[in-house]
Amino acid sequence: MNSLLPSSFTFGTKQKDPTSLSDAESHLSNQANCRSLNNTSSVSSKLNIKSSNNHSIHTHHTHNNNIKKLKRRISEDDQSIAKTQNSNRQILKTKLKYHHNNHTHHTHHTHHAHNRHSSSIMNLKRQKDLNNIKGSNLSTERIIETLDKSELQLLIKNLIIENPELNSKILNLSPKITIKNSIEILNNKLNLILNNLPYKVDPISDYAFLRVKSFINDFFQTLSDYTLNFLPPVENDLIIPLKFLIEFLLNILHKLPNFEAIEFKYYYKLTIEKFNTIFFDVLSNYISENRNNIFNLLNENYLDQILTINELNNNNFIAIYDFLKAEIDQFNSNQYQQLQQQQQQENLIIQENSNNSNDSNKLQGIEALLNLSAVNN
Repeated sequence: MNSLLPSSFTFGTKQKDPTSLSDAESHLSNQANCRSLNNTSSVSSKLNIKSSNNHSIHTHHTHNNNIKKLKRRISEDDQSIAKTQNSNRQILKTKLKYHHNNHTHHTHHTHHAHNRHSSSIMNLKRQKDLNNIKGSNLSTERIIETLDKSELQLLIKNLIIENPELNSKILNLSPKITIKNSIEILNNKLNLILNNLPYKVDPISDYAFLRVKSFINDFFQTLSDYTLNFLPPVENDLIIPLKFLIEFLLNILHKLPNFEAIEFKYYYKLTIEKFNTIFFDVLSNYISENRNNIFNLLNENYLDQILTINELNNNNFIAIYDFLKAEIDQFNSNQYQQLQQQQQQENLIIQENSNNSNDSNKLQGIEALLNLSAVNN
């Protein structure tokens, strides 16, 4: 009986009704009685009546003990089940309480956050109604500040194309172009030519010229524009075009590659001829304005600078050098003659003063003699 009915046989099943225990006891009692009768009948043939009665009493006693043990085990299992159910019920209550508290706290927090969010939205809507903030385009000043050099140039060109009347206004309002700025621009354009020459090719070949032809055309056009800008009647101070010509011929023109292309030779020869003409006109007019301007040319060492220009540019400005040298020599000759004449005049004045001083002394001597003879008499 013990091996067939372990103490945990009721786990996982429904709890038995206590009223069914009497039926089980009756059934067990009947089974026991049947076994005892069978045993009695089988043993009665071999044993006497007294031993058979004793065995029946012992069997009945053992059966009652087993029933008591079974009842005890059932009671213990019921108590264990009850404790387990109470424990599960307590855990469930705790979980329900914790869930309720969390739900209440979350609901309260959500409600508070919703109220705060609603309040913020209302404030923003109220500010929007009051301020009515809208986007706006940048001001002209800010746009000009943002654009780089190339973008500004493109903007001004487009404005002039669409509004040709702005051309004269820009000329009148733009700052005066200086020699330094002009030389910088021309030097940059020269560097564009030099930096774009092809590698591993003769730099003065026709192929090299074609590669940089657009930069060369732009260079000569820019040179023409700046040169005319510094000539009368735009610029009436003749020392300005003189300085521009000296700076350009000393530092830029001789660095230009002497391309073999006929087209380049034409432009180059034309530039040399025009610059000789301009140089001569400006220099002669500057000297004729005031002969003393030669002093300025001498102080600035223009004669030596023009000699250097002539040497750097294949002896193409020798005529300008000869002209200035002749003017300086004539000026020096005239100055020498004037100095001689001035010296002679000063010598004459000194001699006359000396003669007058001698005559005065003679008269004073005669007068003294006359005074002396009168006293003696």
